[in-house]
Amino acid sequence: MPLEKLSLDQISKVAEDVRTIERFQDEALNNGFNSNLFSASIVPGNSPKLFDWPLIAFLLSLFSLFGLVVLQQIFAMQGTAYNLMLLGSLLISTLCVMSAHLKFRQLTVSIIVAVGLIVVLAIGFGILTPKEAIDGAKEIVK
Repeated sequence: MPLEKLSLDQISKVAEDVRTIERFQDEALNNGFNSNLFSASIVPGNSPKLFDWPLIAFLLSLFSLFGLVVLQQIFAMQGTAYNLMLLGSLLISTLCVMSAHLKFRQLTVSIIVAVGLIVVLAIGFGILTPKEAIDGAKEIVK
């Protein structure tokens, strides 16, 4: 068909087909390498981190908290030692919730971690029994 008799829509369709074929040939010759990466801007100070400090702080505080609970269960401390250990574990659990919030940046995760740690501390220090904790959770769900 001569070019004079082609409509404008047909010419644009042929042009798009030619562009598609050329793009495919360019990618085939370059093995799919995108040369636009050469013009990518790099923002200073946005380099990948070597360590994930909030995650490390979360895990360290979690392990130290469980260590305090285990110590309480083993030695069954009373009086001032019990109060100091409970106060220390509450401080560590606060640090654990803060580092979890810094890591995940979601209020829901922070609330779940906080409630979970409070329940574990209450059971570990003999404030609640596991049955009371389960009954309380059932009441909250209803």
